[in-house]
Amino acid sequence: MRSVTTQCRNALGRAGPQLRGASPAAAVAANRVQQRAFAEKAPATINGKVSQVIGAVVDVQFESALPPILNALEVQGFEHRLVLEVAQHLGENMVNGKVSQVIGAVVDVQFESALPPILNALEVQGFEHRLVLEVAQHLGENMVRTIAMDGTDGLTRGQKVEDTGAPIKVPVGEETLGRIINIIGEPIDELGPIDTKKFYAIHRPTPT
Repeated sequence: MRSVTTQCRNALGRAGPQLRGASPAAAVAANRVQQRAFAEKAPATINGKVSQVIGAVVDVQFESALPPILNALEVQGFEHRLVLEVAQHLGENMVNGKVSQVIGAVVDVQFESALPPILNALEVQGFEHRLVLEVAQHLGENMVRTIAMDGTDGLTRGQKVEDTGAPIKVPVGEETLGRIINIIGEPIDELGPIDTKKFYAIHRPTPT
């Protein structure tokens, strides 16, 4: 089965780290044409799992057919009703690897197939906190060298790592004025999430 991810916008308020791993179910589409075409390919309800939460932006991974753009997804078992709107199809076949070596902030990750590009963001799965790794070098033998964006205490060999398929991105726009965010785009000023739809890669070229 193929593994796919959609980028969804939290339409009803806060999400947060506790959302990761929850199971959204695809609800009825607002667009009847898209709903009809989707129903021919898949059952009425498609289940996925939250793979990443960046403020109001929530990435959801599916194992089969993708819900169409603008479909409504509903998070199951959350503290309140949380509806997500599909904004973008990010691609499929997320690349998974395993931690091979940890030397302070330097983490080597081994993959079984294609290597993620330089500067791609990787996420360690099942760690005690969200740990993002940035690919810095291809070492050969299906190995990449990464730089950890947070502490690696407790990180061990063999832990699963997932390629996000994109560089580290941070929120931008007027909503970020006066806010304090860390290197991976998370607000750290205890003022709640940053409600913006616009995110730029941290290595984006300087505007001319």
